[in-house]
Amino acid sequence: MIERFRFIYPIGEKDSGGFGLYSIYEGSDGSFVDTRKSMKNLSLEKLDLEFPFVLCEPEYVFSPDHNKKYPVILGDWTLNFHIFLQNIHKYSMVFVDEVAYDIYAGRLPVKFVKVPMLYNLYVDVDMIDDISLRIKYKPIDVIFIGNMNSGIYPARNRLLKKILTLPEKYKIVVGSGLHDKYIYLELLSRSKIVFDYSILGAMHQRIFETLRAGSCLFLEDQNIEGWRYLRRFEDAVAYSSEDNLIELIEYYLKNDREREKITLNGHSKVKEFSRSDSYRIIWEEIKREGFPSRENKNILSEVFSFRSYINHISIIPSLIKSNTNYIESWADDILVRSDGYVKASVLNDLSYLYFFASFNFQEKAKEFIEKSIHYMKSALYLEQRSLLYWHNLVFLSNSLGDEEAFRISVSNFFRVLGSLPYQESMKEIMGYPETFCPLIFSVYDSFRSYIEFVWSKNFDDTEAIRKEIARTLVARIYYLLSNFALRRGDLNKARDFCYQVYNIFPSSIEILYMIGRVELECKNFLASSQAYLKAFESDPFFFYEWDNILKSLEMVGDKEKLSQVYDEMEKMSERLYLFNGFKYNTFKIKSVQDLINEFLSSK
Repeated sequence: MIERFRFIYPIGEKDSGGFGLYSIYEGSDGSFVDTRKSMKNLSLEKLDLEFPFVLCEPEYVFSPDHNKKYPVILGDWTLNFHIFLQNIHKYSMVFVDEVAYDIYAGRLPVKFVKVPMLYNLYVDVDMIDDISLRIKYKPIDVIFIGNMNSGIYPARNRLLKKILTLPEKYKIVVGSGLHDKYIYLELLSRSKIVFDYSILGAMHQRIFETLRAGSCLFLEDQNIEGWRYLRRFEDAVAYSSEDNLIELIEYYLKNDREREKITLNGHSKVKEFSRSDSYRIIWEEIKREGFPSRENKNILSEVFSFRSYINHISIIPSLIKSNTNYIESWADDILVRSDGYVKASVLNDLSYLYFFASFNFQEKAKEFIEKSIHYMKSALYLEQRSLLYWHNLVFLSNSLGDEEAFRISVSNFFRVLGSLPYQESMKEIMGYPETFCPLIFSVYDSFRSYIEFVWSKNFDDTEAIRKEIARTLVARIYYLLSNFALRRGDLNKARDFCYQVYNIFPSSIEILYMIGRVELECKNFLASSQAYLKAFESDPFFFYEWDNILKSLEMVGDKEKLSQVYDEMEKMSERLYLFNGFKYNTFKIKSVQDLINEFLSSK
């Protein structure tokens, strides 16, 4: 066995390092194997990467500023695309799935390499071999375990609502926040049907996990890459619409023999999907391209690495406290060598880090918040005409409940917006091929997701990026103003701000729920119920609004709809499992531990 290259892989929150490292070996027969099960942890602070290596998920993780270029695997190419773009000059090649290759190859100044079934390299669950023994013992009818963030997955959440409201005779499980891979695999294996929906249209991890677990995969008919390797209604079930999905679920739950045949076929099929083939493609490209020397290693290149470092540890909060001294030292070094424009950008990113850190470390929350405010104000002192920085201060002030700071920062945001044309006021968030975009203060809601979408689809149209980001920031400010006015009891202003957001982003689920809440406070019960119902049908997972939805229906006197919606909520609450559970007035959502107790306590 000869070591060919190494994978540098981001590791989870409970681990001590920021990366995991494992090797890929080539055997005498030409096959490739990895040492993932003996992965080593790498410290972010003292990261010393030896060539040859491949960096995984550069859109999320730290991209070091080496003298040589290195290859990367672009995983989630719909999110954090601007982080990837800023660091693209460091990459010798980019390995992507087949869908991303069709979109990006030839459009960016780096070589894109297609790796079929790329996400098989990420799968970290073993194959269940005793499927013939397990196939008759499957107490769960339909399961989905995954992210239900409404800002990212509204289309999938709409389908999950259909599944959650299936008749009570079916045992349905929809969960989020399960991190134990062994328990995850066991739950999949105890399920007759695993629902899947990919926003990428790629043959992603859950496909491999489901087939390895020996369960029947339900995959959207529009999945571009998946159906290149799977046979419709032989290895997996293809659904094409909401109604079609429910019909097919009920059909295959009724017809055990047909479902079990597809399950067995899928389980056999996944054995053909070898990681070795993917590793071979990667190694052949590395041999061909090598690790060319870097050019243009300058202050901006270092800033982009710094930003990717900040982005990395903000995603893995356990890394923040152990790396703050290193971050501060690195930032100081950049600041003394930078002009005002770059200084402001670095200060903004430091503010971003400490703001989000304050939520994860309550014992240091006050210290982190004070640092966040200090750095944000320092950034604005240097760049007072930045629309993005004023937006960030609005977001920060609102989150902290500082009404005076909120008012002032909102006023300054609109002053900048009104006094400068878009292309001038958006200088600090230019798109590719121009300089860079500082981190935008935001949780992953529909506004931030839309900004990510704009970057990934319009990266070669700078003007489109500028205008769309400006439009999105304006919508978010109005959304925050609506919340602010509602808290202060100014219902007319709250309502006006709501509809200004709606006029900009009519598809935003968040604003529909906000309109429902404001109209309810205004006692416009019909308008409230209409907005609430539209939002609830599109995405039901705003649990804290459930009671208000029922109240609006009760006040409008629609007893039939009230009964229907209450029954749907009751069904869903019995079938939903979140990491720590959720309790809000009428309804209780169970925890992941409840899920484990219910389905894994006995065999």
